[in-house]
Amino acid sequence: MTVQELQWLMGIAITVVLGIGTIAIGAFYKVSNKIDGAVENMRTAVKQGEEHLHDRINRLREDVANNYVRRVDLESHMKRQDDTLKEMRDDIKQIIRDKVTPG
Repeated sequence: MTVQELQWLMGIAITVVLGIGTIAIGAFYKVSNKIDGAVENMRTAVKQGEEHLHDRINRLREDVANNYVRRVDLESHMKRQDDTLKEMRDDIKQIIRDKVTPG
């Protein structure tokens, strides 16, 4: 093998190695861009999901705030109604006794 053939062989080998390196770098760059795009889409989807979740939580919070009755208030209201009902029952019994007994 002559020196000139050896130089050609080395030149071709270096060119092939550089070509493969360029292809590898390009492939990594393309994959990196796809990953960046997927990450951006994922961030957008997560942000939309968070906004939807926050809206739902706020609606539930407002619903609870508007429709929730404290237990103490409910118990006192029920006691008042029970007392009123007992008074009405006693009054009706008294009226019936007065009407039934002659005199």
